[in-house]
Amino acid sequence: MATLYIRSLPDSLYRRLARLAQEDRRSLSAEAVVLLEREMSKPRRSQTQVLAALDRFRLRPAGQRVPSSLELLKADRRR
Repeated sequence: MATLYIRSLPDSLYRRLARLAQEDRRSLSAEAVVLLEREMSKPRRSQTQVLAALDRFRLRPAGQRVPSSLELLKADRRR
C-alpha cells in the first residue's frame, strides 16, 4: 500500500480533520482516506460541462449573447 505525505497542511484544516476523525472514531490517516475515497468517487465534470450547466440557469432571452467582463467594465466606466 502506498504512503502519502502532505506538506504545508494548514493548521485549520488539520484541526478539522482531527475533529472529524475523533467524531468518527478513526485515525487521522483513516479519516483522510475515507474523505478522499468519498470525493474521488463523485463523477467529475469538465469545465465546459460546468459552464454549460450554469448557462442553462441564466435568465436571458434565447440567443442573446452574454457580454464579457471587459465589456461590462468598459460600460461601467462610461457611466
